[in-house]
Amino acid sequence: MFEMFDRYELRSKLGQGGMGQVWRAFDRTTDRHVALKVLPAELANDRGYRARFEREARAAAKLQHPNIVPIHNFGEVDGRLFIDMALLEGRDLDALIRNTGPLPLTQVAHVISQVAGALDAAHDAGLVHRDVKPSNIFVHPGGHAYLIDFGIVHADGQEGLTSGSRPIGTPAYMAPERYDGKAGPEGDIYALACVMFECLTGRRPFDGASIAQQIAAHLTKPPPQPTMLVPSLPTILDEIIARGMAKDPTDRYLTATALARTIAASGEADAMVNLGDMLAQQDPPDTSGARRWFEQAAAAGNPEGMSRLGRLLEELDPPDRAGARRWYEKAAAAGDPSGMYYLGYLLENDMDPPDIAGARRWYEKSARAGNVFAMADLGYLLTQQDPPDIAGARRWYEKSARAGNVSGMAGLGDLLAQLDPPDFDGARQWYQPAAAAGSTYAMRKLGDLLENRLDPPDLDGAHIWYERAAAVQKARNASRP
Repeated sequence: MFEMFDRYELRSKLGQGGMGQVWRAFDRTTDRHVALKVLPAELANDRGYRARFEREARAAAKLQHPNIVPIHNFGEVDGRLFIDMALLEGRDLDALIRNTGPLPLTQVAHVISQVAGALDAAHDAGLVHRDVKPSNIFVHPGGHAYLIDFGIVHADGQEGLTSGSRPIGTPAYMAPERYDGKAGPEGDIYALACVMFECLTGRRPFDGASIAQQIAAHLTKPPPQPTMLVPSLPTILDEIIARGMAKDPTDRYLTATALARTIAASGEADAMVNLGDMLAQQDPPDTSGARRWFEQAAAAGNPEGMSRLGRLLEELDPPDRAGARRWYEKAAAAGDPSGMYYLGYLLENDMDPPDIAGARRWYEKSARAGNVFAMADLGYLLTQQDPPDIAGARRWYEKSARAGNVSGMAGLGDLLAQLDPPDFDGARQWYQPAAAAGSTYAMRKLGDLLENRLDPPDLDGAHIWYERAAAVQKARNASRP
């Protein structure tokens, strides 16, 4: 039997500290697993703390942000204050750094940008975290980051460092003004810069042997330079950390997001593109964040950023095809094969009337630059022109297929099956690897070939491929939101 805390079954202890225990619990009322933080009993007897706890818990529960852990419930049971939060999968940033050491610049930018967004949302709602540190940043295996453990769980003394003997915050990440009893958004930004430094170097900014030494360093020593520990980092990061950890709060970045933007911009534009890709591919996608980084990469002259921005604009609802075309043209002019291909595809499929001549021109440029998708689409386009260019189509399909492109394999299979006389053996040879790679189109074509084009027909083989196509399609449909 599990220990009960009102309606919660306390399944296992996730953590324990000076501000209480965190349990993996099962809520019998809502029939779900949660993270339950149970605070020390003496806090419920502190009238000032109780009032602030209820006020800030209510405000934090209303925060709707993808990088802030949802709060389901809060209150008091048997003289103990508690907070019921979503149970997260993954590990905290502190454990990640301890296990891997310094993180890649792109990953740091990805995590910091998410935490910064959460902080700005909290600051806009009048909340200050007061304890931003790696162990309060939870990272999902897919890369999604959550900021956890807001100031609602700290002892009374919003304007002071301590309440009795309880510190509010962690000295290794506390801004100088915190020791004068001031706690505002600027302190959270300072702490985020400290976290950024630790992500980049694997070490805290001022890792003194004692708390007193850490406090003295934050008060008197200049901000450390990450390049002194990791010389391969861009030197501009020294300036970013120096401003984020400025002694005077007015000298820091105005918002956490302003700090986060600088780290992505500190690397090459390729880092911005990679960050945009991460945001676009996470679940759920952060389209606005991805667009921001693609725009910065494109503005810096990065052709891949231009192409990615064009693709994102096409996928908006409704799509911005004029904007997409403008960026594709810039990427194509800069020599990006993907930009050439996307421009060709847009001209062929999204224009009224289609610009087939323009599409063919850009497909050819992209294909000659090695884009396997352009090779396959160029092959198809050549089969559709009047008269068809079968030899040209076959040449491009073969290039694409031999490079491992599934569309090229399936397209080559179609072309061989439609020759006069048809080459069904050749078609089967190319349908099979495309089907094995997961193409439901190739599976169905292979099934049709086995059923209707062979003499005698292979009905059992056809049935197998038809069933596989149906099963794969069903699984894909089920995975869609």
